[in-house]
Amino acid sequence: MRLLTFIVAVAASVLATDLEVTTINAVSCTRKTVAGDIISVHYRGTLPTVPGHDPEVFDSSYNHNPIEFRLGKGEVIAGWDQGLMDMCIGEKRKLVIPPSLAYGSGRAIGSCATDCTLLFDTELMAIKGVDPVEKEPPKEEEPPKEEEKVSPRQRGIDSMILTLAGALILFSAFLAYFLLPRMRGRAGSHRSNDSNNASRYSQANGNFSSIVQKSLGRRR
Repeated sequence: MRLLTFIVAVAASVLATDLEVTTINAVSCTRKTVAGDIISVHYRGTLPTVPGHDPEVFDSSYNHNPIEFRLGKGEVIAGWDQGLMDMCIGEKRKLVIPPSLAYGSGRAIGSCATDCTLLFDTELMAIKGVDPVEKEPPKEEEPPKEEEKVSPRQRGIDSMILTLAGALILFSAFLAYFLLPRMRGRAGSHRSNDSNNASRYSQANGNFSSIVQKSLGRRR
C-alpha cells in the first residue's frame, strides 16, 4: 500500500504546478488578511487520495492549538503565504499546494518520500489586533411603505367626480357628432332662403317701377 501511495503522490506532484485555492465557506468582512499580519490558523494536512482508501492525514492542528505565524514573511511554506491572503476571520479554504510551493524534494511527508503535493483544509481563527466580529455591515432594508388610507366619504366623492367627468365627455361627443352638424345645416338653409327672398323682392320692385313708368307715359 505504501508503494501505491507513493506512486499516486509522485504522479500528483508531477501534474500539479500551480497553487489551487477553493473557498469552502465565504465570509464578508471589512478587514482581510494582508502581508505582515500575525494570524492563527487551524489546519488539516493530507496527501492526495489513493482510490479506495481514506485520505492519509500527515498533520492536524485540531488535536492541539491553532498555528500562529506572520503571513507573507516566509515563516511557513510559500503555498500558505499565498493561499491565505485576503481572507476573513472564520473563513475556510482548501489549498492544493504543488511541491514547488511546499517542501520540494528536500523532505518526506508521510508515505510520500519526495516532491509531495500537499492538501490542506484551513480555517482562519484570528488576526492579531483585529476584532473577530468586525464584519461587513449588513445592508439596511427599507421599511415597507404604509398604504394610504382613504375614508369611505372620500371614495364616494372621487367616484362622483369620475362619473361627472365621464358624463361631460359623452355630452361633448354628442354635441360634436350630432347637434353641431344639424345646426350648421339649418344655418345654411336660412341663408339660402334669405337670398331667394331678396331676389324676389328685387324682381317685384323692378316690375312695380315698370308699371309706374308706363302709366306716366300714357298720361303725357
